[in-house]
Amino acid sequence: MDFQVINDFVIFVGYLLFLILALLLLLRLKKMNLEIIRARIFLKKDLLFKNFSYVILAGSFLAFHEFIHISIVNGIVPYSYNLLSESLETLSLLFLIAWMFNWHIKVRL
Repeated sequence: MDFQVINDFVIFVGYLLFLILALLLLLRLKKMNLEIIRARIFLKKDLLFKNFSYVILAGSFLAFHEFIHISIVNGIVPYSYNLLSESLETLSLLFLIAWMFNWHIKVRL
């Protein structure tokens, strides 16, 4: 199979997993007391550092993906860099899933 087909499938499954985790988290947060959430999350520096790390990494990989993609479309970068661009998009999604899973675990405890 072609890398593009496999990558598209991984991205599709990743987005579904991210949406499911996000919906489960929202349903769980709706039932919890807001003061408990604040005490668990905002008083722990390691949790804040993990959250910021996941978001910054996901955002930077997504920004590089878009930069390379726009450069390919405009002819600045050769089309052979498309593999790198798609890989960066997949890494961005994986960091978003890790971020959501981290929140899901912390709220569950």
